[in-house]
Amino acid sequence: MAVKIGNNDITLKLGSSDVTAAYIGDTLVYSGGTQPQTLQWVTFSNGDTIPSDLQIYGIKGIVNDLGRVFIDFLEDIFVEDAGRNKYNVFIGNYSIPCYSEYDILSNTSVEYIFSNIGCSDSCTVSSKTIANMSNDIQLYIYA
Repeated sequence: MAVKIGNNDITLKLGSSDVTAAYIGDTLVYSGGTQPQTLQWVTFSNGDTIPSDLQIYGIKGIVNDLGRVFIDFLEDIFVEDAGRNKYNVFIGNYSIPCYSEYDILSNTSVEYIFSNIGCSDSCTVSSKTIANMSNDIQLYIYA
């Protein structure tokens, strides 16, 4: 395994074997030749698919576009078209949400990081292929 510290290449071995993972405390800093994943905003566009096993830690975008993606009130993320160009957002559960916001104007840009609004760190939704959005949305995921 080769690791750079500054401009210097450092090779880590245990005996004659390459090291496949390195930690600083409990934090994985190297794994199998790839850099560890970090939470970051990733853009999703029309035609992209959100897989059902994706852990989503936050959502960001124009609320009416989010409302075209997160349309199932039985899921952990639901953006409801409330009529009159307004939307309601429910995170966690529609019946008893951990966070809700009402009457957001349709062209409003919103951002929710679930742990910052008092919800579980992450949510999942059923697999969905995105369509009919005017703008891209972003999901806060490990990438």
